[in-house]
Amino acid sequence: MSNLLKEQITNKKILQILLVVCTLCFAIEYGQSGLGEEHDGVAVSTNYQGHDGVICREVTEGYELVLYNNENEEVFSMVYPCEPWIVNITEEVWQIGVSTGNPSRYVFYFDRQNSKISKTFFNPILFDNMYVAYMEGNKLILEDIFSEGILCEKITRDYSKMADPISAVDSIEILENGEILLQYYKGDDMELVSEIIEESSYLTVDWTDFEILMGHTIEPEDSGRGWEFSIADVDFDGTLELLVTFAANHCGQNALYIYKQENGRVFSFADTNAVFGKYVMSDIDYKAISPYMDIDLLAAYKNQNNEYRYLSLDYSFFGGNERGNIGTVTLYETILDKQTAPVKLAEISYVLPEETVEMYFRGERIYEAGELKDQLDEYMEGYTELEIKYETATKSFSRDIVSQSDEYKAKELVELYKSLEELLAERKELEEAEKDIKENGTIAHDVMD
Repeated sequence: MSNLLKEQITNKKILQILLVVCTLCFAIEYGQSGLGEEHDGVAVSTNYQGHDGVICREVTEGYELVLYNNENEEVFSMVYPCEPWIVNITEEVWQIGVSTGNPSRYVFYFDRQNSKISKTFFNPILFDNMYVAYMEGNKLILEDIFSEGILCEKITRDYSKMADPISAVDSIEILENGEILLQYYKGDDMELVSEIIEESSYLTVDWTDFEILMGHTIEPEDSGRGWEFSIADVDFDGTLELLVTFAANHCGQNALYIYKQENGRVFSFADTNAVFGKYVMSDIDYKAISPYMDIDLLAAYKNQNNEYRYLSLDYSFFGGNERGNIGTVTLYETILDKQTAPVKLAEISYVLPEETVEMYFRGERIYEAGELKDQLDEYMEGYTELEIKYETATKSFSRDIVSQSDEYKAKELVELYKSLEELLAERKELEEAEKDIKENGTIAHDVMD
């Protein structure tokens, strides 16, 4: 299921609730205009001037809103109990909402050029025309409007109690240095407080947080190894990414979450299925079928046009069956910078000891190992492998870390920071040594020591 379809389903579920709650249409925040035009014989609202890609018409259940992209393709359709409003954020990005009371606004965003639909936000604050702020309990959430990981901050404070919780936030501003200036009302006295939210780094993120570990498109299965943390420059831009891995016991769905640090913020860069090679306990020699399946977590390839392809493995294994062991090895391709789901390139499933093996390439059945090798060779023609250097922290988390006490998580987090700090320092020394060799043909004495 595509992310766009998932967002539309989520929006529909939320707005179905509105159909029950809202029996009368309240005043629309940005004004109303009557029904004056017709479209296919149906009265159509005329309060959407300047929005060529929208139709809003009155229907029995309320108002049907239809959105079109720049190619005039329909990408969204919804029936609202009240007439929705539209505001331009930029030329191509619109804010669309429906008001069901005061204060009560449900809002989402539409990127007409890229056919993107955001999730639905309740009473959000829009700032810098790129980000939204909203409340979950007593936690202020800051994120980019299309949830692409550009910004993701969770800030818990003693916010003053308000009828509309987000009203406790007076203003939010992202400063030039990447820090965030937050003004909010604090406590029962409603004291106005100004606070600088400093830049985040791999050594400040709460890696025990549920959303950090579990809030991903790829959901990890059971694991006896728990959560492991590594650093590597996987996109070869000269900065290190932090890799969170969750190696499954045998169920498959081995998870890799890649986090990136830019402009003073740490954000989710990509999710995929991947596992370190040492954890793949396959009963067949899958590496002998193709060198493209000989992977340690993630393999990067680049062609002459500087286009990248990333390959990774997932595997599942079940034993104790009267027919023998049952296993599957799957080869995935992931495009890191497009926030798309990994694509299944090849799959090998087997039942032992009968040596029953089935092979597939891009969903098509392959009957010979040589044919699968040829298909992969042809697909990867023109691409050259680039080495990714991994260093893994000695500290890891148990699989149930998110359910542990705050005291326990704080202790574990301090130990992880220490382990990551050592890794980052070692990596910096190594990079300095390599630079020294290139420039002078020598190695610095402190590195040698």
